[in-house]
Amino acid sequence: MGRSECNVASGVGGGGNGCKNMGEVAATSAVIREGSIIEERLAKGSWIWEKMKRTPLKQRSSNRARDERIYNRRVKQWKKENPFCEACAITADYRAIHEYDVYNTVPRLTEDCHHTAGKNHGLLLIEKWWLPVCRSCHDWITTHGKAARYLGLTIDLPVEMGLKTR
Repeated sequence: MGRSECNVASGVGGGGNGCKNMGEVAATSAVIREGSIIEERLAKGSWIWEKMKRTPLKQRSSNRARDERIYNRRVKQWKKENPFCEACAITADYRAIHEYDVYNTVPRLTEDCHHTAGKNHGLLLIEKWWLPVCRSCHDWITTHGKAARYLGLTIDLPVEMGLKTR
């Protein structure tokens, strides 16, 4: 095949390889078998990928959706049992030293559940890794990853456990 012919054997048509339109592909149909579906589609003027059905992906698996339903029920009760933010006092000292921020050391009410080890691989439901935090501390932990890891507010589980959390 020369530069002016299309590379039909490799499935390349149009754009950059010398083909001006799909009619040229039909003209070089020596590689396409007679009576094949490709020949029919070329004759009709449509191409294979135009007829593909588009289906959206599921936002979460059925197992994950089940775990989230269980989690939502359990975390409500857990917040009642842990009414105050445990991160307020820890982050206050760090902020005062490193960020020159006078910060309130009186713990606020728990608004969020921080997952110190992450939520993936079944860790969503393990209460051992939950930490009661207020909204402002949760935002701080999220934006200051290295400092939070240094203070023990975020952890990386050992590789021996076979889990990748981040």
